[in-house]
Amino acid sequence: IVIPRARLTPAAPPESGAHSSRPAPRHFSAGIHPWNQVMPAILSRICSKLYRIQLMTPSLLGGLTPDRFFCRHWQKTPLLIRGAIPGFADPLDLNDLIALACRDDCMSRLVTHRGSGWRVNHGPFRRQQLERLPSRGWTLLVQGVEKFLPAARQLLDLFCFIPHARLDDLMMSFAPPGSGVGPHFDSYDVFLLQG
Repeated sequence: IVIPRARLTPAAPPESGAHSSRPAPRHFSAGIHPWNQVMPAILSRICSKLYRIQLMTPSLLGGLTPDRFFCRHWQKTPLLIRGAIPGFADPLDLNDLIALACRDDCMSRLVTHRGSGWRVNHGPFRRQQLERLPSRGWTLLVQGVEKFLPAARQLLDLFCFIPHARLDDLMMSFAPPGSGVGPHFDSYDVFLLQG
Protein backbone atom coordinates (compact mmCIF):
# COMPACT_ATOMS: atom_id res chain seq x y z
CA ILE A 1 0.00 0.00 0.00
CA VAL A 2 1.48 3.30 -1.05
CA ILE A 3 0.12 6.54 0.30
CA PRO A 4 1.60 9.66 -1.27
CA ARG A 5 2.58 12.33 1.18
CA ALA A 6 0.87 15.62 0.36
CA ARG A 7 0.01 18.75 2.26
CA LEU A 8 -3.40 20.28 2.35
CA THR A 9 -3.03 23.81 1.12
CA PRO A 10 -5.95 26.19 0.83
CA ALA A 11 -6.64 27.45 -2.71
CA ALA A 12 -6.11 31.10 -3.44
CA PRO A 13 -8.70 33.35 -1.73
CA PRO A 14 -11.34 34.99 -3.94
CA GLU A 15 -10.52 38.39 -5.38
CA SER A 16 -11.28 41.31 -3.09
CA GLY A 17 -13.86 42.77 -5.51
CA ALA A 18 -16.22 39.76 -5.20
CA HIS A 19 -19.33 40.41 -3.10
CA SER A 20 -21.28 37.66 -1.34
CA SER A 21 -23.37 37.38 1.79
CA ARG A 22 -21.89 33.93 2.52
CA PRO A 23 -18.30 33.34 3.51
CA ALA A 24 -16.18 32.11 0.65
CA PRO A 25 -15.88 28.29 0.62
CA ARG A 26 -12.51 26.85 1.40
CA HIS A 27 -11.08 24.76 -1.38
CA PHE A 28 -8.18 22.41 -0.97
CA SER A 29 -5.70 21.30 -3.55
CA ALA A 30 -5.53 17.63 -4.36
CA GLY A 31 -3.91 15.75 -1.55
CA ILE A 32 -4.41 13.49 1.41
CA HIS A 33 -6.36 14.20 4.59
CA PRO A 34 -3.96 15.53 7.24
CA TRP A 35 -3.79 11.99 8.59
CA ASN A 36 -0.62 11.53 6.57
CA GLN A 37 1.39 11.51 9.78
CA VAL A 38 -0.91 8.99 11.50
CA MET A 39 -1.66 6.71 8.57
CA PRO A 40 1.73 4.96 8.34
CA ALA A 41 1.37 3.76 11.95
CA ILE A 42 -2.22 2.64 11.35
CA LEU A 43 -1.27 0.86 8.13
CA SER A 44 1.66 -0.78 9.88
CA ARG A 45 -0.70 -2.22 12.50
CA ILE A 46 -3.15 -3.37 9.84
CA CYS A 47 -0.40 -4.98 7.76
CA SER A 48 1.00 -6.62 10.88
CA LYS A 49 -2.44 -8.07 11.67
CA LEU A 50 -2.88 -9.24 8.07
CA TYR A 51 0.55 -10.88 8.19
CA ARG A 52 -0.36 -12.68 11.43
CA ILE A 53 -3.63 -13.84 9.89
CA GLN A 54 -1.76 -15.17 6.88
CA LEU A 55 0.88 -16.77 9.09
CA MET A 56 -1.35 -18.32 11.75
CA THR A 57 -4.64 -19.10 10.02
CA PRO A 58 -3.61 -22.38 8.35
CA SER A 59 -3.03 -24.15 11.68
CA LEU A 60 -5.25 -21.96 13.85
CA LEU A 61 -8.34 -22.79 11.79
CA GLY A 62 -7.26 -26.28 10.78
CA GLY A 63 -6.31 -25.26 7.25
CA LEU A 64 -9.47 -23.23 6.64
CA THR A 65 -9.39 -19.63 5.50
CA PRO A 66 -11.30 -17.19 7.71
CA ASP A 67 -14.02 -16.89 5.01
CA ARG A 68 -14.46 -20.65 4.80
CA PHE A 69 -14.44 -20.92 8.61
CA PHE A 70 -17.23 -18.32 8.86
CA CYS A 71 -19.29 -20.02 6.15
CA ARG A 72 -18.94 -23.58 7.47
CA HIS A 73 -18.63 -23.32 11.24
CA TRP A 74 -19.20 -19.87 12.78
CA GLN A 75 -22.42 -20.09 14.85
CA LYS A 76 -23.29 -23.32 13.00
CA THR A 77 -21.26 -26.28 14.20
CA PRO A 78 -18.36 -26.92 16.61
CA LEU A 79 -14.89 -27.44 15.19
CA LEU A 80 -12.10 -29.38 16.94
CA ILE A 81 -8.58 -28.52 15.81
CA ARG A 82 -5.71 -30.42 17.40
CA GLY A 83 -2.44 -28.50 17.54
CA ALA A 84 -4.10 -25.24 16.43
CA ILE A 85 -1.15 -23.24 17.76
CA PRO A 86 2.04 -25.29 17.31
CA GLY A 87 4.26 -25.14 20.38
CA PHE A 88 1.55 -23.43 22.43
CA ALA A 89 2.60 -22.78 26.01
CA ASP A 90 0.40 -21.28 28.70
CA PRO A 91 1.21 -17.57 29.06
CA LEU A 92 0.94 -17.96 32.86
CA ASP A 93 0.87 -20.67 35.49
CA LEU A 94 -1.48 -21.29 38.42
CA ASN A 95 0.48 -18.94 40.74
CA ASP A 96 0.16 -16.13 38.19
CA LEU A 97 -3.56 -16.84 37.78
CA ILE A 98 -4.03 -16.75 41.56
CA ALA A 99 -2.18 -13.42 41.72
CA LEU A 100 -4.56 -11.95 39.12
CA ALA A 101 -7.62 -13.38 40.92
CA CYS A 102 -6.53 -11.51 44.06
CA ARG A 103 -6.47 -8.12 42.31
CA ASP A 104 -9.43 -5.82 42.75
CA ASP A 105 -9.07 -4.50 39.16
CA CYS A 106 -9.43 -7.97 37.63
CA MET A 107 -12.68 -9.94 37.23
CA SER A 108 -12.42 -13.46 38.59
CA ARG A 109 -14.64 -16.22 39.90
CA LEU A 110 -14.27 -19.53 41.63
CA VAL A 111 -16.68 -22.35 40.79
CA THR A 112 -16.81 -25.18 43.34
CA HIS A 113 -18.62 -28.49 43.16
CA ARG A 114 -19.67 -30.66 46.09
CA GLY A 115 -22.02 -33.58 45.68
CA SER A 116 -24.71 -32.46 43.27
CA GLY A 117 -24.37 -28.75 44.08
CA TRP A 118 -22.44 -26.01 42.29
CA ARG A 119 -21.45 -22.69 43.78
CA VAL A 120 -19.84 -19.59 42.31
CA ASN A 121 -17.93 -16.91 44.25
CA HIS A 122 -16.68 -13.71 42.68
CA GLY A 123 -13.26 -12.16 43.36
CA PRO A 124 -11.14 -10.52 44.38
CA PHE A 125 -9.97 -13.39 46.56
CA ARG A 126 -7.43 -13.70 49.32
CA ARG A 127 -4.37 -15.72 48.31
CA GLN A 128 -4.71 -17.95 51.39
CA GLN A 129 -8.27 -18.81 50.39
CA LEU A 130 -7.14 -20.04 46.96
CA GLU A 131 -4.05 -21.83 48.24
CA ARG A 132 -6.22 -23.94 50.60
CA LEU A 133 -8.47 -25.35 47.87
CA PRO A 134 -8.89 -29.15 47.78
CA SER A 135 -7.23 -31.35 45.15
CA ARG A 136 -10.40 -31.49 43.03
CA GLY A 137 -13.88 -30.01 42.59
CA TRP A 138 -13.07 -26.39 41.72
CA THR A 139 -12.26 -24.11 38.77
CA LEU A 140 -10.67 -20.66 38.93
CA LEU A 141 -11.54 -18.30 36.05
CA VAL A 142 -9.98 -14.89 35.35
CA GLN A 143 -11.29 -12.53 32.66
CA GLY A 144 -9.50 -9.81 30.70
CA VAL A 145 -6.05 -11.37 31.11
CA GLU A 146 -4.83 -9.51 28.00
CA LYS A 147 -5.04 -6.24 30.00
CA PHE A 148 -2.38 -7.47 32.40
CA LEU A 149 -0.10 -9.70 30.35
CA PRO A 150 1.45 -8.79 26.96
CA ALA A 151 1.75 -12.47 25.97
CA ALA A 152 -2.00 -12.85 26.52
CA ARG A 153 -2.62 -9.78 24.32
CA GLN A 154 -0.54 -11.39 21.58
CA LEU A 155 -2.55 -14.59 21.92
CA LEU A 156 -5.83 -12.68 21.60
CA ASP A 157 -4.44 -10.81 18.57
CA LEU A 158 -4.17 -14.13 16.70
CA PHE A 159 -7.96 -13.97 16.45
CA CYS A 160 -8.00 -10.56 14.76
CA PHE A 161 -9.83 -12.09 11.79
CA ILE A 162 -12.94 -11.93 13.99
CA PRO A 163 -14.66 -8.52 13.64
CA HIS A 164 -13.45 -6.26 16.45
CA ALA A 165 -16.96 -5.69 17.78
CA ARG A 166 -17.30 -9.46 18.36
CA LEU A 167 -14.07 -9.82 20.38
CA ASP A 168 -14.52 -9.52 24.11
CA ASP A 169 -11.54 -10.71 26.09
CA LEU A 170 -9.16 -13.53 26.90
CA MET A 171 -10.37 -15.54 29.86
CA MET A 172 -8.03 -18.08 31.43
CA SER A 173 -8.99 -20.82 33.83
CA PHE A 174 -7.43 -23.59 35.84
CA ALA A 175 -9.17 -26.75 36.99
CA PRO A 176 -7.65 -29.81 38.63
CA PRO A 177 -8.55 -33.22 37.13
CA GLY A 178 -12.22 -34.06 37.49
CA SER A 179 -13.30 -30.43 37.88
CA GLY A 180 -15.41 -28.14 35.72
CA VAL A 181 -17.87 -25.27 35.81
CA GLY A 182 -21.08 -27.30 35.70
CA PRO A 183 -24.05 -26.94 33.40
CA HIS A 184 -24.47 -23.40 32.08
CA PHE A 185 -25.42 -21.33 29.03
CA ASP A 186 -23.01 -19.08 27.16
CA SER A 187 -24.50 -16.16 25.27
CA TYR A 188 -21.37 -15.72 23.18
CA ASP A 189 -19.10 -17.64 20.84
CA VAL A 190 -15.85 -19.03 22.24
CA PHE A 191 -12.54 -20.38 21.07
CA LEU A 192 -11.18 -22.80 23.66
CA LEU A 193 -7.46 -23.55 23.86
CA GLN A 194 -6.42 -26.33 26.19
CA GLY A 195 -2.92 -25.94 27.62
